[in-house]
Amino acid sequence: MAELKGAGGAPVSIAAVEKRFGSVAALQGVSLDAGAGEFLSLLGPSGSGKTTLLMMIAGFEIPDRGTIAIGGRDVTELPANQRNVGMVFQRYALFPHMTVAENIGFPLRMRGLARSEMSSRVEDALKLVRLDGYGTRLPSQLSGGQQQRVALARAVVFRPPVLLMDEPLAALDKKLRQAMQLEVRHLQRELGLTVLYVTHDQEEALTMSDRIAVLNDGRIEQIGRPEELYEMPASAFVADFIGETNFLSGDVVGLDARECRVLLDGDGLVTGRVAADGLAAGTGARLAVRPDRVRLGNAEGIEGTIAERIYSGAMLMLAVRIGETTTIMARGPSNGPDADRSVGDRVRVSWKPEDARVYPAAAER
Repeated sequence: MAELKGAGGAPVSIAAVEKRFGSVAALQGVSLDAGAGEFLSLLGPSGSGKTTLLMMIAGFEIPDRGTIAIGGRDVTELPANQRNVGMVFQRYALFPHMTVAENIGFPLRMRGLARSEMSSRVEDALKLVRLDGYGTRLPSQLSGGQQQRVALARAVVFRPPVLLMDEPLAALDKKLRQAMQLEVRHLQRELGLTVLYVTHDQEEALTMSDRIAVLNDGRIEQIGRPEELYEMPASAFVADFIGETNFLSGDVVGLDARECRVLLDGDGLVTGRVAADGLAAGTGARLAVRPDRVRLGNAEGIEGTIAERIYSGAMLMLAVRIGETTTIMARGPSNGPDADRSVGDRVRVSWKPEDARVYPAAAER
């Protein structure tokens, strides 16, 4: 394992990158920096541009405009085989006719390493991913999680400073995916690699990342630590995409530099923090509040009726109907203070103003 620790991570810098495929703008002026040894996730829905950006860093696509640098070296026009980055794909891309050891050693063979050096590095890589003793097996003799470990070992065996991962865990079942998330994060920290990780799974990104870049329609909506994106989403899109969110529509009836008061369409006056420019008295607004920040009581807040009760083991979700058209979801521990509430109960719904964020109604592109 010690032999694989030598490379460390390298910074990656993307500056004003643009890419079109015919009439489709896949990336529009994207700029971001990943620090050496950082785990940066590229998160977004299908078609947001995240995989195109990763393919450009790898060298499989060339930007129409902008530059890409790895370790301070401009690699914008360099072919993929000269960028010295590791790559892990969703479908593993293992050679079915090669043994595990031959698959892992393939990039070393392509680089002309001596047989003894190859053997030593492959053995170290197998230990790193906890597959010692599996070198003589074929990929078809391995489980999905084991095949993904082989793909990881192959990607890091030549000591790349940057590891690119394109939805590598998407094909695994939930329990195995969660276990592999921890393994990938542990491997990244062990080797000190810079990792750029593409996913559409917001829970996966929150769990694994030092920072997350949220992409939408070829642009970056927000970059920040997982806590920042969850607690302080810069747009309604980010609030909706990261975690679960209640969105309540209404009109602004008052605001100052910090807080905005909104009269809901379904009746009721609520307050939240100003989260974006464009709010003014009399204009439409969307208030976002997480279900886990919603409080139910009998003394203060908006009056409503519990319309649905969803038990999921450790957590309990209650849907509260406000007026004719508005439903607010509240989530808490299943053994918490709301455990005895039932469908049909009348309750009052509230939250702390700092736990809600208000956006202009027309803020989305």
